[in-house]
Amino acid sequence: MKMIELKKEDYKNVKLHYRYFCDKYYKVIYSQTKDGWNIRFKLTQAEKKIIKNYEEPLLEDWMEEESEGGCQIFGIEDNGNIVGWLTIGKESWSDRLRIYELLVLEDYRNKGYGKLLVQKTKEVAKEKRCYCVILETQTNNYNAIGFYKNCGFKLFGCDLNCYQYNDIELNEVRIDMVCYLKN
Repeated sequence: MKMIELKKEDYKNVKLHYRYFCDKYYKVIYSQTKDGWNIRFKLTQAEKKIIKNYEEPLLEDWMEEESEGGCQIFGIEDNGNIVGWLTIGKESWSDRLRIYELLVLEDYRNKGYGKLLVQKTKEVAKEKRCYCVILETQTNNYNAIGFYKNCGFKLFGCDLNCYQYNDIELNEVRIDMVCYLKN
């Protein structure tokens, strides 16, 4: 197994197939009061198993455009096959390094590959003099949230209507997680 930087031109049209199953999610409870707003994330048992199955491009033009100096793509190679991918870029408006895409193939999960990708992200962030690493996930991706928490990330913010007008009702609210780097 080894970490390699992948040539962007070779991976421009690659789509990653994401698939996950969860039996828990974070229910978002939002209310407006006369003096502010309350947002609560309550761990909740799902009535039926949450199954997500979708594709995302490994690299998109907008990622390149919003990243200072463009994005970098890394892969984990195991026996000649790429089994994990990572697309990262330094935000052009801040000193934060963003994880745009991170995927480990299902057969290789829970074997340390994801942690290696996150560790590589932190190394690049320090090289680029970033003060943190930031990423997006969803309140219904309980396993990813747990993984990122184990890698030192914590809740940073949310977008209550990022995907559709009724994300709260669908229990799929975008959350941003952050890992602050020590100097």
